[in-house]
Amino acid sequence: MNRSTKTINIYDLRLRSFIAGFRAESAALWFLCFYIFIEYIRPQSMYPVLNFMPWGQFAILAAVASVFFTRSRAIGFTVMDGMFSIFCLIVLLSAIFAWSTHESIKEWTTFTSWILLYFCVVSILTTPNRILLFTIFFVLINFKMSEFGARSFALRGFSFAHWGLTGAPGWFHNSGELGMQMVVVFSISVSLLLAFKEYLK
Repeated sequence: MNRSTKTINIYDLRLRSFIAGFRAESAALWFLCFYIFIEYIRPQSMYPVLNFMPWGQFAILAAVASVFFTRSRAIGFTVMDGMFSIFCLIVLLSAIFAWSTHESIKEWTTFTSWILLYFCVVSILTTPNRILLFTIFFVLINFKMSEFGARSFALRGFSFAHWGLTGAPGWFHNSGELGMQMVVVFSISVSLLLAFKEYLK
């Protein structure tokens, strides 16, 4: 990793350095993080007064537009791109040959948002600095989700309901998806801590 001066400053894990790193980046990274915030935390679901527009669609379209306006571009066609293309093909075939094609295709906006999100990620996160900033932001957003689950667990007298714990309405409202997400983020968090080991005092 090419540790430029700007990148090393973020390694001290100070909020001021983190904010300065974000401000130095383009709007493309800002909109990408905004989309993650909207879909993971979903403040528009928690506070109905904010639910006056489709925030998720606005955020992902703004992120896609910013890719072109900032001239961000992916680094060629990789093996991961090929695997993602095969995955998309399988999903499309599953929708076409589903028991109820109508019900399957009805959720086309969710599938389209995944494709657009993948496009934004591979086009925007092209430098070590952006990858680091986004990863830290991603872990913090998930920490907020886990904090909500832990608080619900404590308020129940440290016991589980029969459905377990749920996240905010959306992708991780189901306890199963929330649990898998927490396992993934735990692995990322451990990797981050090991990477920052020499910078932590």
